[in-house]
Amino acid sequence: MATSIILNQLLIFGILVVIGSLASWRKIITPELRDNLSRIVIDITLPFLIFSTFANTSMSGELLRNSLLIFVLAYVNLFFLYLLGSLSSRIIGLKGAQKVVHTLHTMFG
Repeated sequence: MATSIILNQLLIFGILVVIGSLASWRKIITPELRDNLSRIVIDITLPFLIFSTFANTSMSGELLRNSLLIFVLAYVNLFFLYLLGSLSSRIIGLKGAQKVVHTLHTMFG
């Protein structure tokens, strides 16, 4: 059920992207207007799509447990990647800002 809702919302978002691309290609939308529309779609429409997806999803104990598990595992993963980045920067012999950039790049890709 939740998967079909998400796919439906993504389909709507994809249709908006295609319509915008065609309008830009046909010179109906100017570059300035395209930038403003892009901000509207990303800053307003996409969060509403996410909100409507969660509003239509029924909450259950299993869903909450899985959400908590994903949250915890994400932080465990970030901590592991931090250690890996720190260790590899030490092995390579990086100092100062290069060490920080290497560690953060290892963590966040």
